[in-house]
Amino acid sequence: MNRLSTINPRLATFLFFVFYIILAPQLYALDPHKRITQYDIKVYTAKDGLPMNSLKKVFQDSRGYIWIGTQEGLVRFDGVEFMLYDKSKHPGLKSNFILDIAEDANGNLWLATGGGGISRFDGFKFTTYDTTDGLAHNFVNKIIVGKDGIIWAGTQNGLSRFRNGQFINYTIDDGLCGNNIQALFEDSDGNLFIGNSGSGLNMITNGSIIEINLPYNISSLCEKRSGEIVLGVEAGIILTFRKGMLYNLDPNAPFPEFRNFSYIRDIIEDRHGNLWCGSVQNGIFRYSHGRVDRLAVENGLPTHNSHFLSLLEDNEGSLWFAGDAGLIQLKDNKFISYGKLEGSPSSFGHTVCEDQSGNICVGFRESGLTIFSQYSVKNFGNICKRPGIGIAAIIPAHDGGLW
Repeated sequence: MNRLSTINPRLATFLFFVFYIILAPQLYALDPHKRITQYDIKVYTAKDGLPMNSLKKVFQDSRGYIWIGTQEGLVRFDGVEFMLYDKSKHPGLKSNFILDIAEDANGNLWLATGGGGISRFDGFKFTTYDTTDGLAHNFVNKIIVGKDGIIWAGTQNGLSRFRNGQFINYTIDDGLCGNNIQALFEDSDGNLFIGNSGSGLNMITNGSIIEINLPYNISSLCEKRSGEIVLGVEAGIILTFRKGMLYNLDPNAPFPEFRNFSYIRDIIEDRHGNLWCGSVQNGIFRYSHGRVDRLAVENGLPTHNSHFLSLLEDNEGSLWFAGDAGLIQLKDNKFISYGKLEGSPSSFGHTVCEDQSGNICVGFRESGLTIFSQYSVKNFGNICKRPGIGIAAIIPAHDGGLW
């Protein structure tokens, strides 16, 4: 008898799930050494079943479903089909305008809506809480579930704390820098960070509201594994907050790319420690080891615009981006492309080799020689200096040069 056939079925099932939970995410996570243009890009739009192309939020729940907030309702994506939940079929939902999504310890989804307060969805029905229940304002920009189970809602007229059916509201009269809350985040120590459309940042720690003076509008917040809080602001600047002090994300990097767009709407750190930013008008940015890479319509993003509001790294390590261009998924792939999007003068190579330093050297029929290193591209033009004569072969030399 084949030895493999004697394995206990329960043990085989257990081993499969160990592989799936521990190893599968590593297999599918984005390779951090690739250029941002070298991942597979999948675009989902209304043609694929979404109710519209303008999306406000992308979120993954504890069961693995992808949820999307739109102006037409809440959408669930199981990897194959999109299912819409709106107020026409679910009267407990008072507004279809879903701006933010969070999940509590019981698996309930909490929704921030534009005009309909906050709603709890238990998988079957929606329960809504609004100003008649004590909510600060019915237009809610952000919602999070704290580690202690408290629901925090950032509204256009202050911050609301919801627990055991009761609301407590905080405004500028209580020490907030502004009432129009644009960003909310709770760090690993339980401190609540509050960014608003006015200047400044607040932190609630041990029940006290602390003001952190900033001359910027805070639009996004996240926490790095190092414990630093990362702040995205409308001026296109990224700052970090640690031990009560504010710093530039990287004092040695001028970030000229970041200065070119109006503001950063969302920031996440992936499992490799890279920061990803979604911007208004200027696409997707990745910050890795002091280098900034950008993905937008003009350098290969197959969409009609470069406007992104929400980011997600899913359980498998793929990245999702929601915005006015639909839903974008970046996945890793087995093949790495080196073409015009990566800086090559042409997409038609004639010969290729790898040198002693691991650089990819490509010879073209009419465009000369191009050398791709991990983070740079060098084009040498037609080194033969005679029209119509290209490079037929490249051989690495023992001294590190090329023949």
